[in-house]
Amino acid sequence: MRIRAVFLTPIFCAILCTASAAQAPITAVTLSPEQIGVVKTAVGLSTRIVFAGPVKEIICGDLYDPGSGRGTFVVQKGENDVFIKPVVPKGMSNLFVKIGENEKQIFNFDLKVVSVTEAHRVVNVTGTRPMSTAADKSSNGDSSTDNTRKPATSRELEQLKAKAAQEGEEIVRTANQQAARITAEAEARAVEVDRKTLERSEQETERRFVKALMLGLHEAKINNPRVAAKKVVISLEPRVITLDEKSYIRYTIQNNGDADFTFSAITLEASAGAEMKAITAEVTQNKTENKVSPKEAVAGIIVFDPKQIGAKDRLALFIRGEENAEIAHLTIQ
Repeated sequence: MRIRAVFLTPIFCAILCTASAAQAPITAVTLSPEQIGVVKTAVGLSTRIVFAGPVKEIICGDLYDPGSGRGTFVVQKGENDVFIKPVVPKGMSNLFVKIGENEKQIFNFDLKVVSVTEAHRVVNVTGTRPMSTAADKSSNGDSSTDNTRKPATSRELEQLKAKAAQEGEEIVRTANQQAARITAEAEARAVEVDRKTLERSEQETERRFVKALMLGLHEAKINNPRVAAKKVVISLEPRVITLDEKSYIRYTIQNNGDADFTFSAITLEASAGAEMKAITAEVTQNKTENKVSPKEAVAGIIVFDPKQIGAKDRLALFIRGEENAEIAHLTIQ
């Protein structure tokens, strides 16, 4: 009676060990050249894609670039494996993997970043066109060779399984270490970019302030900086400050009444005789809502271009209510 020996490759043994011990999702897909497989990944995990032949080439649509810090996926190639690890919590891309020595196949995948509970740990891939191997050719061409092989002992099989498992763990550990290093480098670069941006912003602010001081600081006195209307006091700082071709007026609205005081707008208007014209101004207030509660005060700054005001114009600040009705006004100059 002839006995045909069965040999287990290290990679196949590693798959058996992983399948029996791992609690994570493991799936298998069969793909033709016209199909696209979906691989779900998650931050903090490495997903292993296992093929029936040696991996020759990998192309990822959004491969992480350590130099620029851009990209979504770190991709590493093993002998018959591809390891995928995302570096951002959201994203998707695609992946092409070419395998085989003489008889090459190309597999198409969509990569998605999902939650840890949804992510694949291992994806076993087979093609609709099976690949021929050296062992198959040997068995088909010369059956006498198989007859002379000795069956592997249980001890040898256990050693092969242990070696394959160790190699698989080492590959995964290396991939995790590299992905962690790349992620840390990307985060460090982002912090450095933020720091430099803030530093440049502060330098630009200081430069503009110094330039404004070089041009000179001008003040104009306000003769009547206070007015009261219905237990509401509107007051201005007694001077208009002009710096870097911009004028600044600080105002305060104090509600001394028992009810809310509301207004629709604060405007600047200039008059030359009976004609009034609106002055374009930017109002910045410490409260976004134009409502002042009882015993509350709000303050703000009005910024405008003094070139809008003629030499003979009279400038006034208006507090307006519903339908643009005047509540109170103060003459500035």
